[in-house]
Amino acid sequence: MAQATGVSFISTMPPELRHEILAHCPDPLTMQSLALSCKAFYSTYSADPDRILTSVVLGSVHRSVQPVASAALAASKLPAGDVAAFQRFKDEHLEPQQGAPGYPTGTSPMSDILLLARLHDHVTYFADAISHEMLGRLPVREAGGSMASEPSGSHPSATELLRMQRAIYVFQIFCHIFDREPGYRRSNGRNFPPIDVWRACYPKFAQYEVEQQICLHEYFMVLIARGFNEIVQHDVTWGYLGVDPITSTDSTLGQEILLRGLDTLRALSEAGNYQDIRSVLHGGERRTDGPLPSSSDFVNRMEHINKQGTYPQFNPEVTFAVSLTFLNHVRAPLYQDPECGPVRAWETVFCGDLHMRVLRHRYIRIHRRRGYVFWDLARLEKQEFSGARWETDQAPDPIADYWTNQMLNPPIETVLMSRERRSEIWKAGGRGWWSFDDESKVVYPHELTLNVVSRS
Repeated sequence: MAQATGVSFISTMPPELRHEILAHCPDPLTMQSLALSCKAFYSTYSADPDRILTSVVLGSVHRSVQPVASAALAASKLPAGDVAAFQRFKDEHLEPQQGAPGYPTGTSPMSDILLLARLHDHVTYFADAISHEMLGRLPVREAGGSMASEPSGSHPSATELLRMQRAIYVFQIFCHIFDREPGYRRSNGRNFPPIDVWRACYPKFAQYEVEQQICLHEYFMVLIARGFNEIVQHDVTWGYLGVDPITSTDSTLGQEILLRGLDTLRALSEAGNYQDIRSVLHGGERRTDGPLPSSSDFVNRMEHINKQGTYPQFNPEVTFAVSLTFLNHVRAPLYQDPECGPVRAWETVFCGDLHMRVLRHRYIRIHRRRGYVFWDLARLEKQEFSGARWETDQAPDPIADYWTNQMLNPPIETVLMSRERRSEIWKAGGRGWWSFDDESKVVYPHELTLNVVSRS
């Protein structure tokens, strides 16, 4: 038997080859594991960590997604109240993207790369979760002509997932700039008058891209409402403060949480119990720590069409045939999607009635819950999508629907009794989870002291 020399094959590799292996890892976690696997890889990584990590992170973001990912990163750095900086951002990042140029080559600051790695992890997490949930709501024709839901095992195509990722990055961009909008609304000198962020950004997107955002907002608002209303119903402090539940997607309380962005939404999505949700949403135990409404009212402002133009009066047949007259009134998209499914779906729904408000319309809530502007043309054709074939009756607000289905809308007398009892407990020093049937989880100051003493 040959005797081991004590020198591994990896240590004999040229450093350049180890560098390339590390730089082509599929994600930062894999790269980190490989770098820690042996002294040779760790030495190579330590010699040039910024460039290697940059290559790994950028390599994990698809080229068609990179421009909006870069824009989201830039939006996170916008100084509050600097109108000139916002205008530069809009001109540099919110222009139509031809051919998806991607990132410039070279290195980026480590802080940017780490931020992008975390952001892309959130984006891929939600793209997968949202697309699968929406696919589960799609109707398919069964034998005999009846309609049923899409099989739960259905998977989005690669182009559909990338489309969802781009839309989620755009959502994060809006979170950053709307969070800064109060400062932009104040004048910043003669050359930079106050601006309305939505009016400034809306013309940069095709209508179906805005409709994608509304699909995401309604999904995220339901996610927020589930956690928020758990605290409203059971938290002692919020009962004392009289916090109202979120019962519709118009809620300004929900919008304030929405505009915190993907970090908060991911934490809510993964929160498994009251304590987890409370750690995300609870502001504190004082009278002034209750949740506050958003001042931006972002969701409601999405309802209205561009007032600069009007739509012609005609009523074409609702099919996949594209009306050239209608197309002239669809703005150029931020991203020129080579797949025509989303624009065809939007045209199909709206070209039959161009006078209704064509964004966030209540009569197509069921379409939005099924993500109609995210799917490839092949999927829409398979489902024989015609706009009217799917339910066109007015669907309930998704949060109101969830609220009713879960029987979480108690009589006002019950609400008042709950708040009165929790106020009594709060004034006595009690905090934490409460219900009419179980007050055992309420924690009082002397119990907190006992816990601290026992731990010490």
